Amino acid sequence: MAVYLNNLLPLPLKDSYTINPKSGVIKSQMQSGFARHRRVSTAAPSLITLKWSFTHSQFATFQAWVMYDAKNGAEWFDITLLAGLGLVIHKARFTDSEGVYTANLNAKTNKWGVSANVEVQYQPMLSLGSYEITKKYTLADVLHSQEIMTNSINLFFSKI
Repeated sequence: MAVYLNNLLPLPLKDSYTINPKSGVIKSQMQSGFARHRRVSTAAPSLITLKWSFTHSQFATFQAWVMYDAKNGAEWFDITLLAGLGLVIHKARFTDSEGVYTANLNAKTNKWGVSANVEVQYQPMLSLGSYEITKKYTLADVLHSQEIMTNSINLFFSKI
C-alpha cells in the first residue's frame, strides 16, 4: 500500500473540504405503507473532496507519487486527513474514473490548485464507550476529571 508523502507535500486545504459518508442502508419500497430500511453494512465508505495548493516542485512530486506509488489512482494509500477526532490517518483511494485529479495553475500565485475525490475505507470516530461518556458529560467535565487524576497521580508519586 502506498503512503502519501506528508514529509514532502502539504496536507489538503481545509477550505472546500467535504466529507460525504455513504449509507450502509438499503431501502425497499413496499406495496403499501412505509418503505423498509435495512442495514447491510457497518463499513460504508465516505467520499471526501480534497484540494491542495502546490508549488511547481511539489506538483511534480505529487504527479510522480500518483503515477508510481498510487498506481495512477488504482492503489489504496494512507493519508493524514482531518476528521472529527482531528488529523487522523485514513486509508483512501482516488474515485474518479475520468481523471485521477484536476490541476489548474493560478497565474497570480504561480501555484497549482489540485482537486481530487477519494473514498476512505473507515472514517475514524469516537468509540461507543467514548460516545456514551460524551452523552453524559461535557468535554470540559472530562478534561477537568483528567486534570484531577493527573494531579492525584503526581501527588502520589511525589510522596514515594
